[in-house]
Amino acid sequence: MRETLRSFFEPPISAAPIGSAAKLAWIVRLRWIALTAQLAAIGPGIHFELLEPRAVPLFVGVIGGLALVNAGSWAALRRGYEPKQRDLLLQLGLDVAGTAVLLALSGGAWNPLVPILFVHAGLGALLLDGTLSVFFFAVLLITLLFLQLFAQLPPGLAGAPVRPVILFPAQLLIAVGFWFLTAWLSRTLG
Repeated sequence: MRETLRSFFEPPISAAPIGSAAKLAWIVRLRWIALTAQLAAIGPGIHFELLEPRAVPLFVGVIGGLALVNAGSWAALRRGYEPKQRDLLLQLGLDVAGTAVLLALSGGAWNPLVPILFVHAGLGALLLDGTLSVFFFAVLLITLLFLQLFAQLPPGLAGAPVRPVILFPAQLLIAVGFWFLTAWLSRTLG
């Protein structure tokens, strides 16, 4: 039983360790960790009034949808699927979209966990090549703007949030820094 569970989180791949299948396997592993953390955050989110109880079904639904995508990706890898760069872009795009919805339900850009999007900036720069990396970064910046404009501020954050005119440029600067540093590092190591 333990080996079966372990193999589920470490999908076997037949491709080269630096190929797209290896990159997708890495995304799958990271997504399982993120999904577990998102589920674990529901209780504290409700307790600290960062997540309203009426938003929990949608919150869990998004997590469930990402889990289905992850299970399908894992199954495809087990069958020897070799993803293309655009497939990796889609996978990372789904992660950003799902994370954006979860953040929008729990304070948007003012949620203390919004820096998780900056990890995506690094992943996009690391795993995607050229134009796709830049396109993904643009999607990430639009997501940050979306979180400024369409966030639902829960009671726990209703105090005095930082004004968007200050918050967005700060987040933009951090995202650009992450993306450039990771892109440079990735190209240098390559």
